[in-house]
Amino acid sequence: MTTRDQVDRLATAQAKVYRMVKRRLDSLLPRLQSLPPDQARDLLLAVIPVLVEEHGNLAATAAAEWYEETRAQQVTGTFRSRLGANPPTNDIQRTVRRTAGHLFTGDPAATIGALAGAVQRYVAGTARDTIRRNMLNDPTKPRWAVIPSGAKTCAFCEMLASRGWQKGAAEAGAAGFHDHCDCQIVPEWDKSGRNHVEGYDPDQMYERYSAARAELEADGLDSGDTRLILARMRDMYPDRYTDGHAVPLILRDPVHGWPDDRVLPVTPRTWEHILEHGPGGSKEDQFNGTRYEIAKDIRRGITEPQWQGTPEWRDDVYNYHWRLPDGREALAGGIAVKEGDPPVIRLLTAYPVSDRSRRMLP
Repeated sequence: MTTRDQVDRLATAQAKVYRMVKRRLDSLLPRLQSLPPDQARDLLLAVIPVLVEEHGNLAATAAAEWYEETRAQQVTGTFRSRLGANPPTNDIQRTVRRTAGHLFTGDPAATIGALAGAVQRYVAGTARDTIRRNMLNDPTKPRWAVIPSGAKTCAFCEMLASRGWQKGAAEAGAAGFHDHCDCQIVPEWDKSGRNHVEGYDPDQMYERYSAARAELEADGLDSGDTRLILARMRDMYPDRYTDGHAVPLILRDPVHGWPDDRVLPVTPRTWEHILEHGPGGSKEDQFNGTRYEIAKDIRRGITEPQWQGTPEWRDDVYNYHWRLPDGREALAGGIAVKEGDPPVIRLLTAYPVSDRSRRMLP
């Protein structure tokens, strides 16, 4: 069986190679700064493919050795691993040309920064191709899975990982990987169907993916659109992902149902203030539910208010009033920034109503 320790060894070996190529890449910056933009671009066109090939071979060698060692601990019989393929030079040079624009605006550091992610993707891709090719050639036909590294991953990688242990190594090449992605293609020779990698729970991952699709369907959106699914996952589970949304899209994007013809997109500062009324917040009147559920309540209150209007005490304020699922009243209010009926407001707050704040209601 393939364990978390073995997956971590593979990831550690790949991270070591990336640190090596990153140092080489960073060392080019002084030279780029001393050259005219066109010469700096030509230097990168010549050097980057060489760096990718050299370090891709190192990453592939580490992956091949890992495959042989891990396989030998699980099945009998000898197996000689093979190295995967490096990306075509033309592909690498296209990436260089795409990032070279910064050289002509006096910012070679930005070019190096942009290339760092692409170089990592290319080098890691050679290692992943090594694993894939060896699974294809392995007569034992191991299953495989995409397994993230570390405590958190991005929503896209969790979507890939949620597919669990799969058959057919050829499909491993179809999995998409992004810049700076440290997910690993991991083989498993245990035929029992059990998962032995601690911290990898594809069932829970798939539940989150399915929950996001269900939310899109409830909103009348295309639940088969990958971009929408990932966006909703980042809304619903912001702390679980490295790219979780600081402010849910349902509070700022009309595609996700936010009425921007009435209320400007909610800012991070306002959302942090609103969450003081959320579970664990510092305010006395608490919303119930998760941050995503609070965001849904606010969106519903503004799109389907029971009352809306200007309070007597201040004519530049506009409030929306509705009832929460638990029966309590709630209010969302802000400053009018554009005249209309209703006016467009900049949201400042939202909270369940207490007796102390009831003067703001009709």
